Order: sequence, then C-alpha cells, then structure tokens
Amino acid sequence: MRYILTFILATSLVSCLDYSNSFEKDYYERITGIKFPKDYKVLETFDNMEWLTGTVFKVDTATLRNFTRAYHFDTLYNLRDIELSSRYYLHSHKPAFTSTKNIYFIRKSQEKNNWTYVADLNSGTLWAEIWYPDGGQ
Repeated sequence: MRYILTFILATSLVSCLDYSNSFEKDYYERITGIKFPKDYKVLETFDNMEWLTGTVFKVDTATLRNFTRAYHFDTLYNLRDIELSSRYYLHSHKPAFTSTKNIYFIRKSQEKNNWTYVADLNSGTLWAEIWYPDGGQ
C-alpha cells in the first residue's frame, strides 16, 4: 500500500511540473534570431543532450498569425514537406497534421545550426526544434 501511495504522489508531482523553467528561451532566440511573442505557454519541452532540442508552445491564434508573418514563414502545401524529429521525443504534443490548411513553417541553417518552426493556426500551437552543430547529420 505504501508503494502505491508513493507512486501516486510522485505521479502527481511530475504532472505539476512547470516546463517553462527548463525551456532555454535565450538559446532559441540567439540561435534562430526569432524572438518569441510576449504571451505563450510552454506545453512540452525536451533536450536529448546529444543533437536535438524541441519545445511546443500554445499561442493565441491572432498572435501566432502575426508571428508567422513577421518571420516570413512559408505556407505548407504538402504534408510530406515537413517532418519534425521532435515527434520521437515529445510525449503529449506530437505534431500530427492531417491537413495543410493554416499550417506554416520556417526551416533555416546558419553556422552549423539547423532549426525548424511549425505553426498550426488551427490549434494555436507552435513547434520549435533546433539541431545542435554536427548533431545527427
């Protein structure tokens, strides 16, 4: 019985974690040159400590639309054109697009860093991932 209570307590504590504390906003902005909007919520984040870091955000749809325009995101026309490696590491917010409607992305490489951002205006979700230099490539 004591183990069950310990498990329940541990599970409750883990579910209350604030992921925004582990999100390295300064790193993302410095590497990509993309400044995040003022209001966002970190839904999930990870860093595999080898070659990839990724974060999923909830952003108001109007704010996200302005964000994609300001940073010249491209319109997604074919679902096969965008593949996020983050999907293998994310637990609760995996990208699972069924349509290209209102999906925008930007993919860049600079100084051995590669990054991809995908914005889903239907759900107000933004995925961001950065590949570390020489990582996994």
